[in-house]
Amino acid sequence: MMSGLSKRSFGELPAMTVCRLTVAEQFMVGACRCWDAFQLHPDPMLAWRELEPVFAYMNVSAALCAFEQTFDVLRRHRLRALIFQECDCARLCTDEARLLYGVASLQRGQVRPTIGILTGTLTRSGIRAVLPPLARIAAILDVRGHRLPTWHDAPLPIQAVPIPRQRPF
Repeated sequence: MMSGLSKRSFGELPAMTVCRLTVAEQFMVGACRCWDAFQLHPDPMLAWRELEPVFAYMNVSAALCAFEQTFDVLRRHRLRALIFQECDCARLCTDEARLLYGVASLQRGQVRPTIGILTGTLTRSGIRAVLPPLARIAAILDVRGHRLPTWHDAPLPIQAVPIPRQRPF
């Protein structure tokens, strides 16, 4: 396991597995994967019920609301479909790494890298709307001693492929 002072690289991403991540990164990836999986469930409180014990174990229960807000923005303001792996997948995908990069940057008070990494993923208003809950997640994790490793490189912004709109019948 890498120390919290290590730096990550997007060049390592194809070989990066969840088991090589720090505990804080594993928590972030797991919470994101579960929240993404629970979004379409008919019970809107399922994510809260299932994830609250995990957040409590990590001593970051205050971040539950920020995760809900983040995923609400990700769902409503996306320019392209965001990809999260299945909960038990060992691989880390690019969108998961982008969120880790963004939160790690916010933990260090660097907003511009987070904006840059979200460009092409979210609308402009979506980027403005997601920054406060992501910053809250970053701050809560940091206060509780869960510092994410930095990334020494960032991928180029993604060219957005519009999400096809469904036509009414």
